[in-house]
Amino acid sequence: MLKDNKKNWDSKLKYALWADRVTINKSTGNSPFKMVYGTEAIFPIQLTLTVAKFLQPEQNEEEHMA
Repeated sequence: MLKDNKKNWDSKLKYALWADRVTINKSTGNSPFKMVYGTEAIFPIQLTLTVAKFLQPEQNEEEHMA
């Protein structure tokens, strides 16, 4: 990840910390995020897809009724 420019390591730190917080630990079977907050982390793309799937049937029903 930092092969090209090793001087900007601090800009990638937030991504490395996030990956460490949401990765499941083998010894506990949970991620640190789940141990602190009691739920799995939801990534924004996962939330977007869930909302899109939820709204899809409503749009189809409105088209059929018209």
